[in-house]
This record gives sequence, C-alpha cells and structure tokens, in this order.
Amino acid sequence: MSALFDTLTEAIKTGKLVAVATVIAGPGLGAKMLVWPNGETLGSLGNPGLD
Repeated sequence: MSALFDTLTEAIKTGKLVAVATVIAGPGLGAKMLVWPNGETLGSLGNPGLD
C-alpha cells in the first residue's frame, strides 16, 4: 500500500480529521492529496495551483 493510504488508514483508526482531495478530470486524473485542518498536506494533485 502507498504511504498516502497508510497515513489515511492511521488517521481514520485514531479519529483524526483529514480530507482526501482527488483530481476527477483533466491532467493528473486520479491524483490524490491528504489535507489536515492545520494546513498540513501529504501527496500532490500534480499542479502547484491546486496543491
């Protein structure tokens, strides 16, 4: 499993808030990034403007 999914699984198990952003159209289709309430992120949506 990828680090992103491992981190997401751990956040869910421990009850931490985290959002998953996913590119659903255009270049980078399927790219994912985790976002925490404090602004921390993991991963990339493949575009600095989106990240």
